Amino acid sequence: MNDVGVILQQTFPWLEGEGLEHLEAVARQRFYPPDATVVREEEVGQTFFIIVEGEVEVTKQVEGQTERVLQRHGPGDFFGEMALIETLPRTATVRTVTPSTLLELSKDDFDAVLSQQPAMALSVMRTLTHRLRQADQRAIAELSHKNEELARVNRELTQQEQYRSEFLTTVAHELRTPLTSANGYLTLVASGRMDGDQVQNAVSRALRNVKRVVKLVNDILFLQELDLILPEFHPVSLPEIVNQAMAGRRQQAIEADLSLRVQLEEDLPQVMGDSEWLRRAIDALLDNAIKFSPNGGEILVQYTCQSGQVQLTIGDQGVGIPADQVDRIFERFQTGQRAGPYLFSGVGLGLPLVKQVVEQHGGTIEVDSTEAEGSTFVMSLPAA
Repeated sequence: MNDVGVILQQTFPWLEGEGLEHLEAVARQRFYPPDATVVREEEVGQTFFIIVEGEVEVTKQVEGQTERVLQRHGPGDFFGEMALIETLPRTATVRTVTPSTLLELSKDDFDAVLSQQPAMALSVMRTLTHRLRQADQRAIAELSHKNEELARVNRELTQQEQYRSEFLTTVAHELRTPLTSANGYLTLVASGRMDGDQVQNAVSRALRNVKRVVKLVNDILFLQELDLILPEFHPVSLPEIVNQAMAGRRQQAIEADLSLRVQLEEDLPQVMGDSEWLRRAIDALLDNAIKFSPNGGEILVQYTCQSGQVQLTIGDQGVGIPADQVDRIFERFQTGQRAGPYLFSGVGLGLPLVKQVVEQHGGTIEVDSTEAEGSTFVMSLPAA
């Protein structure tokens, strides 16, 4: 038995003797170069193909425009089997991916063999039916998997849309409240119904509310810039950046009855980064630690260097993060958090900002938190 006979017997295992010899006599081998169209969708085909060597790709037009890859076939696989049963337009296009040798059997030759060997028809049809059933099972399994994937993506999109809607509502309130307050104070000042210290007090309150609005707008714009602008990195000192951020948060910590303590490892190397972007990220972590420590306590800032990574750890003794929220705190548009009797406001930009900055610096950010005991954030950045 030659190579063609071996391939035919592998494809039709119930076929032997004269039936196999007849098919062997009419089957033809043909070589195709890469990217050759063997079968074209919608064209009527009358040839059955078995892959001897190489690889082919099966594609289908979706919505009349997009061509989608359905599957790939290699040696021993076959396609176009329906052409042996009935004359219908092809349901997909088949192209060679690599140089390929195909064994081809035309419907006319196949019918001629069956007319000489009628008993062979049942064996051949058993083989084709078996292969078609396997193909259907694979297709059903693949469709089931794709449906599950689409359902998951749809759930995520629905959830993201919900977060986005909540975010926009929260931003609207976060903007309206300080603007309304500032407008009220300034209106009183402009009306002339205040004098002396009252004027200074009203202007100070209005200014404080305007600063809240400016900070919120700057944070939104900065997060947008992170997606669009690539920073220029230089060797920078992480302790110096942290000191700058801590200086800006010290008064806030004092008002919250919090102490800021630093533990610094000696001979700490510099990191490659953008000092302003890193300062914004560290400031967000400090603000987060202060905000979620309503009962005071201590915020501990530590520096270490391990395995070429400079680690900055910021730990607080605050309310902690509920276990069901830990995995989502770095996602954008996560707003508000309830912990015991406390309800914390916010638009959910701080921690997503931190994550984006750290990842753009080739680092990681992790959190370890226990509800009612506090949280510890660990930022790791490659040493310069």
